[in-house]
Formats: sequence, C-alpha cells, structure tokens
Amino acid sequence: MAIEDVFKNQNTINILTNPVKDKVRIHFSNLDAATSISVYNVLGTKVLNKTINTSTLNNNVYELQMNNYKSGVYIFAISNKYTQKTFKIIKM
Repeated sequence: MAIEDVFKNQNTINILTNPVKDKVRIHFSNLDAATSISVYNVLGTKVLNKTINTSTLNNNVYELQMNNYKSGVYIFAISNKYTQKTFKIIKM
C-alpha cells in the first residue's frame, strides 16, 4: 500500500462556526462515505440523528440549522467508516 493510499481516505472534519447563532457549518476535507451526525444536549439526550453524503454538501461544507434549538451547549458526534470526531458547540 502506497502512502498516497493511506492519506487518500483521510477525512478531516472541522466546525467553522462556534459559538453559533443560527447554523453550524461543518467542513469535510474528503467526504466519500455516508457520515452520521448525532447531536446531544447537556443532559445526554439525543436531539438529532442525521446521515449525510456528498450530495448534501456545498463546497465540502454542510450547514445544520440551529435556529429552533435553545441556547446552551450541544455535543456533536460525527462519524463515518474512516473517522470519528466529537465537538462541543455553544448555541447562543
């Protein structure tokens, strides 16, 4: 296996907006697999479970509307077959 093959499937995930007011912008460097986004409130209750793929991205960015969420802290768990990341998001 060549080094290029190892790095080809790496999928870097970053949150572009934090704290958020209306929407969270999630940037994917190399999304080529179905990706699950789960959102939990501070009590650990899952408030969203969504699966996205490349057709739901705009310039490698997925925007999740949060205008209906209450102010507070939310945990985002984002995973696919290549990576798993967790982010703490502050909703204003």
